[in-house]
Amino acid sequence: MDNRRKGQRVRIPFGVEILPAPNATNYVPGEIRDFSPDGFSFDAKNIEIGTDNDIRTRFQVHPESDYIYVLGRIVWKIQYGDECQVGVEIKEIDTGDNVNLTFPFEMWKDKFKLRT
Repeated sequence: MDNRRKGQRVRIPFGVEILPAPNATNYVPGEIRDFSPDGFSFDAKNIEIGTDNDIRTRFQVHPESDYIYVLGRIVWKIQYGDECQVGVEIKEIDTGDNVNLTFPFEMWKDKFKLRT
């Protein structure tokens, strides 16, 4: 089988919030399935955005920290009723006021232009 991934995937689940539609203003919860230096995949409900479209997500490294915002491109999507699995290629990361990033964001720090 042909391996499409550039980097090795790490499977450590953690929370993510997603804007589920292009004009959405309220984030919905999801869970990261795995991540790599180039992107991540997640599980969530009711994601209306299709492949090759941009998606906005956010993470918190610690509950008391500011959000880290990630803009990505949906590479693949598998829909199961109102639930789906989505693969995202990272395009941009905005760290906000988070100076001390922790895993997995340390891995992404050198790969992407971080906006602070």
